Amino acid sequence: MNLSTRVGSAAIALGMLAGTLLVMASCSTKNPAAVDPSFTTPEGTFSNQTLLIVWPETPVVGKVYRDNPPVGANSDDEFLGFESHQLYPDGTINGMVLDGSPSTSFQILRREPNGGLLPLGDFALDPARRWLDQHWDAFQFQDERPRTSFPEYVGRGLLAGSATALSPVSNVATSKGAAIADLPLHFPTDTTATWSPVAHAAYYISNIFQLRQAADTDKLRAAQHLPIYIGKSFDQFVGLSTQPTILGHAQPFVGTRLTDVTYVPGTYLVRVAAIDSLGQLIASSAGDSAELIGDETYFRYPVGGYTLPRPIIFHGPLRSVVSQARAPRPRH
Repeated sequence: MNLSTRVGSAAIALGMLAGTLLVMASCSTKNPAAVDPSFTTPEGTFSNQTLLIVWPETPVVGKVYRDNPPVGANSDDEFLGFESHQLYPDGTINGMVLDGSPSTSFQILRREPNGGLLPLGDFALDPARRWLDQHWDAFQFQDERPRTSFPEYVGRGLLAGSATALSPVSNVATSKGAAIADLPLHFPTDTTATWSPVAHAAYYISNIFQLRQAADTDKLRAAQHLPIYIGKSFDQFVGLSTQPTILGHAQPFVGTRLTDVTYVPGTYLVRVAAIDSLGQLIASSAGDSAELIGDETYFRYPVGGYTLPRPIIFHGPLRSVVSQARAPRPRH
């Protein structure tokens, strides 16, 4: 998979896309004075197959280099400085519901300053991704203007468009605003990956995927800290587990499979995210590095996943796996 492409006006394009999506995803805020402080628990039934995850918008930070002759990344290139990219404004809280219930859509409720719950927006969320093989769905939302210092949310599934006593209700997810750590992966072989336990993690989300027809803005979004990337991509595997496990084709998996479709040989990205007991994303894989190439400069950034199978360098009869993220070309 070639993750290098032309950057040109990537920053401008990202800004334009952000503006468009902010308008589309913007959630209206009702009058807080109308919030019933006694409405603290939505009607419905708690479901352990309905998981709500929240995390703050976090930029992708990379390095910009002047591409001196010869063309292509090499040790003669000039480091110009750091650059960051993000899709939504600072302070935005992102959310994702992973749901294995019969819900057809989801309502997100936000805790208001007086303690009551209020729907976030005037509309229910439709699935952003459906994994038909295992009957799981993913829903996404953004809260651009959180109402409290530690925003709190709960998701409720709608059955045939309505909330009932049988509607699945998610965990309550609270964003404390803590920084999201990197979650590096290790490679027992060139086709398998695993990781070390993360402090305070309640469970992990594993994802083996491919970017498909992804523009620069899509690649930069995929590179951000996320539970999983939902965009111009194909998921070969998504799984939930409470402990580190071995990932790769035909590997046993102790946990819940959200999707596990027929493996087609090719190049994939693998990433893992750690979620704590508050429903916060606390760590995710930064992964290997790649470049977005411009006319005279390029932007080197972590792509949000590790290439699988791993790149291999042959040394006579022996071979060793080289992580692009750990062994970049020397830079000044």
